[in-house]
Amino acid sequence: MLKTLKPFALGGLIAALVATALAVGALYRHMAIRSLVEMGEERNTTLVQSMINALRPTFAGYLASVAPLPTDALNRHPALPTLRSGILPFVETTPVVQVDVYDLSGRIVFSTDSEQIGGNGKAQAAFAIARSGRPASRLAHRNSINLFEQLFDERDVLSTFVALHPSSASPAEAIMAIGLDVTTSMQRITQGQWLVSAAVLAVLLFLYAGMSGAARHAQITLRRQYLEREAAQQA
Repeated sequence: MLKTLKPFALGGLIAALVATALAVGALYRHMAIRSLVEMGEERNTTLVQSMINALRPTFAGYLASVAPLPTDALNRHPALPTLRSGILPFVETTPVVQVDVYDLSGRIVFSTDSEQIGGNGKAQAAFAIARSGRPASRLAHRNSINLFEQLFDERDVLSTFVALHPSSASPAEAIMAIGLDVTTSMQRITQGQWLVSAAVLAVLLFLYAGMSGAARHAQITLRRQYLEREAAQQA
């Protein structure tokens, strides 16, 4: 009966070791992604401030002029080419793959993807958080991204929503969302996750093998001592 149970017990132990290794790998992934989001949010917020400082007069005039416009007229606004040319240097020198500007109602009044202009993002949780005064970020996989008519496929994007204020004492006048391409970072995290899981599994198996060997050695020693005592008693 014991011999029949041994393979099942061994299988259960190996399954437990594998599950433990995978859990440690998942924990590593969670912590790595959280660190990525925190650092990315800080970087995105700095980029937003740099962009706004460089384009403040243009942005201020644009936001004021689009407020009364109907949605279907936004894509024909004469200031769009100026805004695009002003933002282009930022996306050319950074991993930024998307820039959206929302008015306070959630309407997209500018985007590096012209098809997004006129859409509404009011229902997004990150928009609501940013409007309350705190930057908010989200990490998502995108099948495709249109950046000034340049297409990118299968990208992991960290988007940060930041409120835009005319001055430090003024209320928000708009929300900017900036998307950072973190595909390479996510690939490295995934590779790291499997390496961590494999390393943990190897260590656990090594410890199990060592403990099994020590237990077997102790069992053999005890059996030899028992046989020696039996032989001595019979002598």
